[in-house]
Amino acid sequence: MHTFYITGSTARDRTEYIADVCTELHVSTYDIHHLIPKEEASSIGISDVRLWQNKLFLAPLSSAVTIGIIPNAELLTTEAQNALLKTLEEPPPHTKIYIESQSSSSLLPTILSRCQIIQLTTKPIITQDITILQFCDTKLSIGQKMALLDNKISNKEDAKMWVTQAIHILHANRTTVPQETYRHVMKHLLAASQHLAANVSYKLAIDHLILYN
Repeated sequence: MHTFYITGSTARDRTEYIADVCTELHVSTYDIHHLIPKEEASSIGISDVRLWQNKLFLAPLSSAVTIGIIPNAELLTTEAQNALLKTLEEPPPHTKIYIESQSSSSLLPTILSRCQIIQLTTKPIITQDITILQFCDTKLSIGQKMALLDNKISNKEDAKMWVTQAIHILHANRTTVPQETYRHVMKHLLAASQHLAANVSYKLAIDHLILYN
């Protein structure tokens, strides 16, 4: 899957999620292309989409991949959404696309069907902030990490909420965690988030996270 729809939580959280993905993929700002309306326009039209699509087909300048971002996707007109369908279904092989909005109500079902949906949440979670920071402690054994989560995650929804909060907490504490550790843990948290969104067993996703941290 190369196209992702990020929804839920706040606009800031969604933007930070996508920024973290770009960081983990080591994507240069030159290879990140935003689809935004023309200055003073109140919607994203076909001409905006065509210009953005042309950029996606260019080879990345200094990164392994090109990232296409559609912020505030609710601004897309129906005609613009229809113009996006082919690109979302078959983006250039070097391209990943991230679509962001609070609600999917303004998006065509054919748009959503071409995306892996990642639902962020602001709901309180049964874990404490310290849990993910403990994962960054290289002295902690696999068994100890499993014990940390054993009583906190008992189903897929618990897993999704824990991983989502862990991403936010780790990002907020990025200046206090060694950068190599931060990148390593964040990489596997983002992978776990995408696995859970793709209906992978929550136990497999969490076990993979623990084993590789």
